[in-house]
This record gives sequence, structure tokens and C-alpha cells, in this order.
Amino acid sequence: RATVSLVLNRSESVTLSKETRERVLQAAADLGYKPNSAGRMLVSGLTETIGLLVSDPSILLVDQYIPQLLYGIEKANREMGFHVLVEGLEAGGKAGAYDNLVESRRIDGLIVVNPRAGDKPLAALIDKGFPLVLVGSVRHPDEVSVTFTTRRVIGEAVDHVVGLGHRRIGAITFSPRDFVSTNARLTALSASLQRHGFSLDEDAIGDGNFSPESGYLAAF
Repeated sequence: RATVSLVLNRSESVTLSKETRERVLQAAADLGYKPNSAGRMLVSGLTETIGLLVSDPSILLVDQYIPQLLYGIEKANREMGFHVLVEGLEAGGKAGAYDNLVESRRIDGLIVVNPRAGDKPLAALIDKGFPLVLVGSVRHPDEVSVTFTTRRVIGEAVDHVVGLGHRRIGAITFSPRDFVSTNARLTALSASLQRHGFSLDEDAIGDGNFSPESGYLAAF
């Protein structure tokens, strides 16, 4: 019984052969056995649930990349036997509104998509060492994050526009400026323009809010 328990709970405290693990799992499948999640949580103290926070759910309506990202996260967790609890932080919602997920021990870890700059509760969570992955960086020295090649891509865009003979270049952001990714893109744009001897003027920046309509209005 102890061996069966170790296998079904994916314990690494004892070394078991691959053959033994496969035999136990096959027997459980043949019997239609499903572990009681509440009982397993009481024993292990783990919820086997990962929290997934989307900083602004409205981005799901306009950004085709985010749904693919969420699908990949859910698929990877499912393959490892974990569930995903999706939460959204509405525009204007206070930073750190996900604290109750952590404090109530409803999740074992947290993934934050497009974190907001200056989110002090998020920084405090990193300081505590809570299992946390950011999709986007807040430049915390101890963060674990997945970032993008923003500077290179924007540099190529600026090279192209300047090569066409344009000199006064602006930008329309895809989101408000309290989002890390937006700030990073504007910083990269400014640096790329300076490389060509130009500057990014504040009056040449329009603020969007995740929708085509906001981009249209910002253009005027």
C-alpha cells in the first residue's frame, strides 16, 4: 500500500523503478481508480492547482497571442496532473488583488501574464519566495520570468521606417502605460530612435486600451 501511495502521489522521497510505477498506474487505470483530491490535499498540503492571472481580461478579446499562451499553459499543467485556476484583474482593479489566492492556500503557484509596473504586492510575493512565474518582466532581481525580444524587433521596425525617409516618428500603445510590456516597448522605441539621432516626443505618443477603437481614437 505504501508503494501505491507513493506512486499515485508522485512522491520523489523514495526511488522506485519505472516498471513499478507503470504497473501501479496501469492497475489504477484498470480499476478506474480516481484519487480523492480533498484527501490528497489534507495529506500533502498541496492543492495541485496553479493560479493564472491575466492582468486585464479585455486583452482576450483583441490579442490572438494570449489565448494561445493560455492554451499552452493549461496543456502543460494538465500533462503534469495540475489544474489551472484563471483569474482576471479588471482595469482599475487594485494591484495585488490576487493575494487572497495565495493567502487562502488555494494555489501552489502563480503565473502572471503581462504584469503591471510598480505592483508592490507582486514584488513582496517574489521576496517571500512564493512559486511565481511572470510572462513579462518587472525587473525584480529574484524574479523568474519569460520575456520577449522587444528591443530587437522594435529596432528593426525603426530601421525600416527611418529607411523610408521618415524623421518624426510616434507610437500608439496597445495598453495603458502601467503595463510592463507597454513601458518596455516605449523604452526600446526611444532608444532605437536615439540611435538614429532622433527623439521620441511625448506628444507623438497615443495611448490605446487593448481595442482597435482605442487605437483609432489615439491616432487622432
